[in-house]
Amino acid sequence: MIVMTKTPMADLQKEAGVSLAKHGLHADGKGGIKVRLVLDHSWSMKNWYAAGAVQRLTEQVLGLASKLDDDGIIEVWYFGSGVSEVYQVSLNRASLTQNMPVTGAAAPARRRGLFGRRIPASAPGAPVLDPYYVGWVNRSHVLEPWGSTNYPAGLRAPVDFARAEGDEDPALVIFQTDGGPDDRDAANATLRAVSGEDTFFAFVVFGDEDETGPHSAATYMKGLDNLSGRTRDNASVLFTGGLDRFATLPDSAVYDGVLKEFVGQWLPQVL
Repeated sequence: MIVMTKTPMADLQKEAGVSLAKHGLHADGKGGIKVRLVLDHSWSMKNWYAAGAVQRLTEQVLGLASKLDDDGIIEVWYFGSGVSEVYQVSLNRASLTQNMPVTGAAAPARRRGLFGRRIPASAPGAPVLDPYYVGWVNRSHVLEPWGSTNYPAGLRAPVDFARAEGDEDPALVIFQTDGGPDDRDAANATLRAVSGEDTFFAFVVFGDEDETGPHSAATYMKGLDNLSGRTRDNASVLFTGGLDRFATLPDSAVYDGVLKEFVGQWLPQVL
């Protein structure tokens, strides 16, 4: 039985601050960088969700966001064969009043949350999804269908969101997956198309970097550094290893892997 490490949020925030300082960014939690999360909801991810790995990563990302942004909230999307509407996850119990994605023409207009951000309004009679981070993944992911790995849909969602919000701050998007894209050429084209945006994608791959096969994440990710035609190199890769390894992988290793290229190479180009 795999026992997933559960780090208290205060310790995650401290560890995130240490890693940021190590890489030359002394964040004060007063804003300036948006942090967002895209989660793989493909069929092969079922064991990772069941073991609590996705919840653990979500908490790690929220801990990092608390050092870079100022409202204790991150936007989250699930992607599979398509992509979900935006969700929000909060450090605080009372920061949002609704958090239920709705699609289609019948969806009610979006309302404003405590911090002025647009949030999904729930359909009539639908349950309100508590945005508080504890247990959030188990509450939310069951609302989404299992699918494949449509990278372009997952890559475009946070970029389109930033445009719609009129964001002026750069964004760090943690893009989690355990497999390669359905369409490698389409994924490459999307990364090229958004490379001039103020959005950096830190891929977190649940799996080993020595995995082989035409559809493995490792096979695709190893070509990212040499992907030509981009305005800026807008992506990095961290391999967590298998489920048993990630269960005990130090939080510092995740933060260092996510932040190294973002802080050291990409961020100076956009500030």
